[in-house]
Amino acid sequence: MVKVRNSIKWQDYASVLILISDLISLAVGNESIHAFIKPLVVPSIAFFFFSKDLIKFKIGKYLALVLLFSWLGDILLIFDSSLHFLLGLFSFLIAHFFYYSLFGALLFIISDALIALNTFHIVSVEGINYPFLIMFTYICAQLILVYSVVNQMNKN
Repeated sequence: MVKVRNSIKWQDYASVLILISDLISLAVGNESIHAFIKPLVVPSIAFFFFSKDLIKFKIGKYLALVLLFSWLGDILLIFDSSLHFLLGLFSFLIAHFFYYSLFGALLFIISDALIALNTFHIVSVEGINYPFLIMFTYICAQLILVYSVVNQMNKN
């Protein structure tokens, strides 16, 4: 059986602060704060994962690859060019292949659908804060994935 640390440390609070700060920046429409915080979202979630010492298991290795490609996609999407956008989408596609090999990925599908709706202006609904909804579903999906792996490893 794998013992996972369940005590909350200051690093856990810092991670939560990063996630909430990013969502707040999007809710109030502050793109400059979001651009600064977004590259920290996946690493803060990864920090939680790595603190559980699960990388030594096969499922942990897959999750590490998911987090790496997700973070790379986030970084690439910060830049405003077609090439970076395509590379970012490709990075997320690779991450999704790892996600699908680990779990059903409904929140990622919703998040990506919102990105497509927002980017290509397929549906324009007044009052919808697409950036907030995209990051909210993305953060929830990442957290659910990491917590699922931790819980699965606790059962083994």
